[in-house]
Amino acid sequence: IPGLNNRLTGRQLTSADIYGTLLRQGVIGRRTIAREDLLQFGLAPNPALPGAVIFGIVDDWRNPYSQQASLEIERGIRSFAVSAAYNFNRGARIPRILNRNLAYGPRRPNGQPTFVHLNPRILQLNIFEPTANSFYHAGILQLSKRFSHGVSVNAHYTFSKAIDEVTDFNTDFSPHDQLNARAERALSSFDQRHRFVANTVLMSNIQRGGVFMTRVIEGWTLSPIVIASSGRPFNVLTGIDNMGDNQVNTHRPLGAGRNLGHGPSYFTLDARLSRKFPLGGEARNLEFIAEVFNLLNRTNFRTVNNVVGPITVEQLPRPLEGRRGIATTPLAFTSAFDPRQFQFGLKLHY
Repeated sequence: IPGLNNRLTGRQLTSADIYGTLLRQGVIGRRTIAREDLLQFGLAPNPALPGAVIFGIVDDWRNPYSQQASLEIERGIRSFAVSAAYNFNRGARIPRILNRNLAYGPRRPNGQPTFVHLNPRILQLNIFEPTANSFYHAGILQLSKRFSHGVSVNAHYTFSKAIDEVTDFNTDFSPHDQLNARAERALSSFDQRHRFVANTVLMSNIQRGGVFMTRVIEGWTLSPIVIASSGRPFNVLTGIDNMGDNQVNTHRPLGAGRNLGHGPSYFTLDARLSRKFPLGGEARNLEFIAEVFNLLNRTNFRTVNNVVGPITVEQLPRPLEGRRGIATTPLAFTSAFDPRQFQFGLKLHY
């Protein structure tokens, strides 16, 4: 902290001094740090001190609302039902935070802006305001077959697009250019263009052609489910303050839009196999259950290291997507969903 010395050491006060001392004194990890704990360092918290971070809310706050619409056409064909649907949802006046202590400074040679502080004593003046929007469009096709002859089927495919200007306070703390928040409109972090889900129930104890299946396979119920979806967007960040507004967690490479990255796709096949063994009496039986998740043992990556360093949009790779590699490498996958798993169970009914 410039201009402030640690009374205990006589040297310039650092965050390590505060942390180490309060840890030894039994403050950190046991209770909230109080103002009196900091006075021993000559540090008196005060909103008027230089470098203040202030939070506020607009005077004319208005609650968010949504507009929704849907249309569906369905037709039955014997034991099947086929439907086509369209869903729409618009969110308005969604809350977000903007730093209102900024003004444009000199432009860079490439036209990108820089910022200056209107009040140099204030580091951030973060104001909550309900000014963001979101839009969702989805077309849905569905096929279902009611249970008959030992078989039921349900499958649906969704083609959708989600657009917004802010997702939440954790992933979108503030816009890249806080004086041009409308430029944040892009694909939402949960946009998923394609999604297909199908499941069926197959029972083997149903008579076919007047002949029962052999005792080896009769009485079994198989229930597989398939889920396939395209990847979701991810935001590409520099990890540094390359705009001069004291924000790090939201700055993108110069010239890059929000959520330019394309995340990994997802595919899994799960299944459940069960059979009931009678124990005498209609209500008493022992049910054997076997379940498998990710039967094909496909590696479904979950997250991507989206911090690429101080580069420009022209230096980003094409296509901009995750890749296998060391997790600390830019754009490398950092986690994955579970591999193939089995679980078995016995259930007693009485």
